[in-house]
Amino acid sequence: IKYCLYGLCFLWLMVTIRQATNMGNNSDQVEKSLIQTETLDDEAVAALVNAQVQLLVDSKLNEERKREKELEEKLEQKMMNEIQGFEEEKQQIKQALKKKEEKEKASIEPKIQGFRSSRTYY
Repeated sequence: IKYCLYGLCFLWLMVTIRQATNMGNNSDQVEKSLIQTETLDDEAVAALVNAQVQLLVDSKLNEERKREKELEEKLEQKMMNEIQGFEEEKQQIKQALKKKEEKEKASIEPKIQGFRSSRTYY
């Protein structure tokens, strides 16, 4: 409720100032608007200032949260890329081991066949 009142006071002040500037050459309206602005009591002015400060602080916090979120997303993406790289390296190692096993098996198979054929059965 407090911030709503601050907002309304701020809005009223902005409308009054806008009216004053839009009148341009009509000095009576400008003077009347300025007198209305001067009649704001100190509490309303303080409330407006507090509301503006709060908005500034909130916007800075939102910017900081946005930066944190972007950094977290970048870090997460980097970690996913590293994991993917490790998975690819793991697959390459598995394939290399499989090829090595097949090569060893292929080099041993003729020896086994030769040993079997040289056996004599009595």
